[in-house]
Amino acid sequence: MNILFDDPFKIIEDGAVKIQFEKSNGKIRVAYVVDFAKTELNPSQAATLQKAIVAVLRTGLGVALSECK
Repeated sequence: MNILFDDPFKIIEDGAVKIQFEKSNGKIRVAYVVDFAKTELNPSQAATLQKAIVAVLRTGLGVALSECK
């Protein structure tokens, strides 16, 4: 984890994005929050970005996220 971040438990905030790290069963849980209200994206652009994020999660973690279209 130190390869990517100096302090893995520091909350990182930049514009519309917040990344927070917590300990979880000896590993690290990461929460990513994107506040689309803080962006200048229109609804279509926001939906496209959301679909890309879900695609990365599906591919990288092998999850279905079937409730996301």
